[in-house]
Amino acid sequence: MGSKPSHTPRDSQTAREPALDAARVLTMLLVVLLHACAAYMLRPVPGLLWPVQEPPAPEDRFAWLCDGLFHLARVIAVPLATVVAGFVAARALERHSRWEFLRDRWKRLGRPLLICIPLVLLPMYLIWAWGWIKRGWAAPEHILHVRFGPAVQPNLYGFAHLWYLQYMLLYVLLLAGAWPWIARVRTSRAGQRAINILSHSLVAPALLAGLLTLILYLWPTSVLRFHNGFVPETGQFVKHLLLLFAGVLMAISTSRMPDQARATLADRTRWWWILTPIALVSAWVLLSTLHAGLRPVDHDLLLVAASAAGTIAAGVWAILGLLARVMRLVTQATASIRWLAESSLWVYLVHLIPQGLCVVLLYEASVPGPLKMLLVLLAGLVVPLAAWRWIRTTRLGELLGGPGPSTRAAARPKAV
Repeated sequence: MGSKPSHTPRDSQTAREPALDAARVLTMLLVVLLHACAAYMLRPVPGLLWPVQEPPAPEDRFAWLCDGLFHLARVIAVPLATVVAGFVAARALERHSRWEFLRDRWKRLGRPLLICIPLVLLPMYLIWAWGWIKRGWAAPEHILHVRFGPAVQPNLYGFAHLWYLQYMLLYVLLLAGAWPWIARVRTSRAGQRAINILSHSLVAPALLAGLLTLILYLWPTSVLRFHNGFVPETGQFVKHLLLLFAGVLMAISTSRMPDQARATLADRTRWWWILTPIALVSAWVLLSTLHAGLRPVDHDLLLVAASAAGTIAAGVWAILGLLARVMRLVTQATASIRWLAESSLWVYLVHLIPQGLCVVLLYEASVPGPLKMLLVLLAGLVVPLAAWRWIRTTRLGELLGGPGPSTRAAARPKAV
């Protein structure tokens, strides 16, 4: 057996699929969008603690728009990111040892989590507390005691939006442990046949939708509530673990085998144009049910679970299929997409700081709700992206996924 290279690859080098960079950019936009909507929802998600809340009137069309955008972005964004993460992780494990893979994932996930606990969660706590004071939920002395009233305290402690890094750290440990078995299966003839069947562009999303329906029916909180804590929530953990392995399956089904022609991401999403209307209908059913303000039980719960599962499975495959084709046509934009994909982790980590400030500053201001939401959206994108242009070539930028000082040094003219 030949030795594996000792260097650690970047995700973009590992995946070698421009569509995956585009998917990361889309995920970044959707996450910032859903958080821009959170303060202006008619029916806020239980458990999602926000600094202020300014719901529109029930008859206002903005109420439907804001709630709909929030739920649609929430249902699609993180599952799409998880499938992409599974794809990239599998490609990394194909080319590098498990130890190198875990070391790289610690740098990309564990280190940012540790850094952002003081760097991000502490400023967020102060901004959120300021908002709670403005809306009458707290007094200044509560900030030092870290004790608030019943509207805040039950959902106060946890990783907030950084929960995803915690989950992904656990997933990569499980994936690294399972990789020898996965490698044996994919090199056997029976395993190759099974992988080809399961990764078919209609079979994979159909199977995924069925399994997700069961998971969401048993644990509907990942759609109907937000869980803030230090211990993973069972339903959310199982749901994203399944999505991660769906991405792994897609990756190993597009890897070159000695006796097979290599399939591509476009091959594995060939029927995206059939899945697109399925995703749209599922999303409409889900949003209509949630907008009705139901507390799903029995058949209503099954309807929510099935429509959410259909939106996730068909939507993720349709998006990847569309992006795989679009990126073939816009090769001139590949460099820009790659830069935005590189910045996506940074934006995810810090975007709630400018958004939280903007939400609190606009609280009860005589500004239309849609304009407030747009300003919060721009704050969550423009401020982090502008900061990234400077911070990406610093030591902090390197610790948070950027190229670091070496890029800046390489750009300097060499002395003659």
